[in-house]
Amino acid sequence: MKEGKLFGLGASDMKGGDVGNLLAAASFIGQDLSQDIWVVGTANEELDGKGSEDFARYFSQNCSYESALCVIAEPTDLEKIYIGHVEIIL
Repeated sequence: MKEGKLFGLGASDMKGGDVGNLLAAASFIGQDLSQDIWVVGTANEELDGKGSEDFARYFSQNCSYESALCVIAEPTDLEKIYIGHVEIIL
């Protein structure tokens, strides 16, 4: 961040997905939810896209939720869309 501007990898292509996730999460403020909401920004989308995989591994090893729903706004070039991107049961 410099003079109010964001620079670096992901500054252009990820900000839309990140802002969308933040706005969606903010819409639940003040509501009584049965589960926590996690907003996660992943890394390495320009390289190997392992950011979401690393988060799923961390989440499954460190959280006691029986199940969770999540949306990961990580680009895939429409080449690596798997059922795991739609729903991961941990």
